[in-house]
Amino acid sequence: MAFFRLAALLWLGMLMSPVQAQSLSLQVLDAVVKDAVLADAEVQLGQASGRTDTQGRVTLEAADSPGSELLIRKLGYTDLRAKCPCQGLSYAMSPVLKDPQSLRVVLSWSARGKTWMRI
Repeated sequence: MAFFRLAALLWLGMLMSPVQAQSLSLQVLDAVVKDAVLADAEVQLGQASGRTDTQGRVTLEAADSPGSELLIRKLGYTDLRAKCPCQGLSYAMSPVLKDPQSLRVVLSWSARGKTWMRI
């Protein structure tokens, strides 16, 4: 009887455990230059972080759970924050405005399999 109690507790513990980390891939693009990728951008999701390669791609070992916040940074570009899920999406970063009086319009839309955000 004690064995079955132990087995039930272990099984319930596995159900209650946090979401397991998995491979999360995404791509970072330049919002101004069409089809230009951003290499060496810092991408952070929770405790996981990495840098984009020469193709603007990064893979993180992180849980892609709803509500998680993605942060992408690159020198000369405005920080980009987005809510997940993020798997397989592309994010476009805008250069920092040189004139503090300038106004940037923020657009976001989604197309089949891709989401673009301009900030």
